[in-house]
Amino acid sequence: MQSDDIDVLKHMRPKDVIVFQDAAKHFNVYIAVRRTNTASLKYIGVAGYVPKRLDCKPKTADQDGIVEGQLRELAGLVVDPTIVGEAAFKPGKYKKAVTEWEKFSHTLLGPPMLDVDGRPAYTYIPPGKFYAVQLDNSHKHYGCLMFSASSLITAGRYIQRRLRPLCHRPCERQDLERLRLGNAARPAAYARKGIVRRAALH
Repeated sequence: MQSDDIDVLKHMRPKDVIVFQDAAKHFNVYIAVRRTNTASLKYIGVAGYVPKRLDCKPKTADQDGIVEGQLRELAGLVVDPTIVGEAAFKPGKYKKAVTEWEKFSHTLLGPPMLDVDGRPAYTYIPPGKFYAVQLDNSHKHYGCLMFSASSLITAGRYIQRRLRPLCHRPCERQDLERLRLGNAARPAAYARKGIVRRAALH
């Protein structure tokens, strides 16, 4: 790793960098990786939290926030923007977060089921659904999205943004430079946002 790539440690754990480097060297490829939300790193490998799946399109919160009068731990986790509000996101991100949430909530999200006192009152997410929102307003992750493969809500785990390789290919340094400069066809948008980083340097 070179000095101009040190900021990769803001978005990947050191031990993950080593794994990507070893894999890239072993297979003689470059691996372009999207930046992980820095706040998500503390949840990686922790019981009760899972990586964001490909079918999970809602946005990850950028910061903790006050929701219904209490400070909630939201940063780095996928949230329901209609509950946590605009303050949980970086400027300009909230509108897109709401748009993505509206699309997602009509497909894989289980319906809110509350008792007469407004407390969560269900054990299983309905068939065909795998996600639910934490609606216990006394919980530190109130408003965060949970995933349960078994549909058992008590087995639900919170979702953090994961490390996602964008592409890999045989090592050609000129191709990597094209990625970094935004000249490659598909990953250009990522490169312009500054989110393409070298996972391994030869």
